[in-house]
Amino acid sequence: MSKGKDQEKICVSCGSSYPAAYSSCPRCQLPLVFPVIGKVWHVDKLIGRGGMGAVFLAHHIEDPNKLSAVKVLQLVVGEQRADRQEKVGRFQREAEALGRLKHPAIVELFDFARERDGTLYMAMEYLQGVPLSRVLTERGPLPPQDAVSIILQVLAAVSGAHRVGIIHRDLKPDKITPVEKAL
Repeated sequence: MSKGKDQEKICVSCGSSYPAAYSSCPRCQLPLVFPVIGKVWHVDKLIGRGGMGAVFLAHHIEDPNKLSAVKVLQLVVGEQRADRQEKVGRFQREAEALGRLKHPAIVELFDFARERDGTLYMAMEYLQGVPLSRVLTERGPLPPQDAVSIILQVLAAVSGAHRVGIIHRDLKPDKITPVEKAL
């Protein structure tokens, strides 16, 4: 990649490139990212967007089979300083909490850092699957044995978090991805 291209950010939605000073695409209003985040994560596509930013599917440059969900904090131009600081603090606390969690039913934090333009990101284990909310919408109520299998995994994960002093506070079907053998 040339030096000039290395300083540009891309919109993964429309494919446009912009100078690194831009934080969101003028056309799509989506967060812009460097094509390679943290020097190791090559951005493939947008997979989600929330109140604090966006999540991208990325693969490791040295191991294309190692996938990551890279969450990028999007700060809004003109945002009040106190609001910005609160958002940054919340994002950092989330990354620190995830970094303390080591459990087979909880995604692993691979990386947490500040990008060269100051943007914060965290690279987490990417789960391939369907969120429980979608499973319930598409299939309706689960058979009791499937529901029990899923809730036991969730309880084990919550218990693991509680052992290290972390309370989730936002547990919902959108944030649960059951393993296939559970269904």
